[in-house]
Amino acid sequence: GLYDYNNMRLLQLALSAGGVFFDVGANIGSYTLVASEQSQATVCSFEPHPATCRLLEQNIRLNNRQNVRLFPMALGATDGTAWLGNRPGAADNAIRKDDPMRSIRVRLRRGDDVCAEEHVMPSVMKIDVEGYELEVLSGFGRALAALDLLQVETMGLSGSREKEEAAVGHLLKAHNMIGPLWCDFDARTLSSNRPHRYQDSVYLSDRFRFELERRGFHVRVLV
Repeated sequence: GLYDYNNMRLLQLALSAGGVFFDVGANIGSYTLVASEQSQATVCSFEPHPATCRLLEQNIRLNNRQNVRLFPMALGATDGTAWLGNRPGAADNAIRKDDPMRSIRVRLRRGDDVCAEEHVMPSVMKIDVEGYELEVLSGFGRALAALDLLQVETMGLSGSREKEEAAVGHLLKAHNMIGPLWCDFDARTLSSNRPHRYQDSVYLSDRFRFELERRGFHVRVLV
């Protein structure tokens, strides 16, 4: 099954005719495997923790996915290295300012540099990096203009996460993306009304909004 049913179904739809998907914070590959089922798509999976990345690589190989490119690195606003929480396979490993006792050093790259070097440009992206989302997006610079669909985890209970969500929204709106929205796939709606249960938020380009509406979706944006 699909544990993030609404967003995973939307992801499948967005990649049904191909495209480039960036899975940032891929962990062991749940989203990577769903995206790579779309045979015409190219999937770029970013996972910085070495042990978790090995599990991701095994899952890609076990499922014989030939359209996945694996990047053992973190993405951020600068090139260099960063401290990452050190619990192999954990979903909440996060970039830390300086915590060598409970962290490991990992490679850190800007997304736009990776795009230029690897000759890829994402049309669809999922980001789940435990509070580092704004830095990841900032590192893509003008490459954000190529995005049609972004699924991003920013919803949290702390005040800092609320500020993060607002900052992410401001950056994306500056690149003409619509959101945050939440998807009810079976009802064919994307709405500004936040659901009661946890779900990552969605941002759309005008291009993809028009395509969804052509397919019978209703996009409801509160102003």
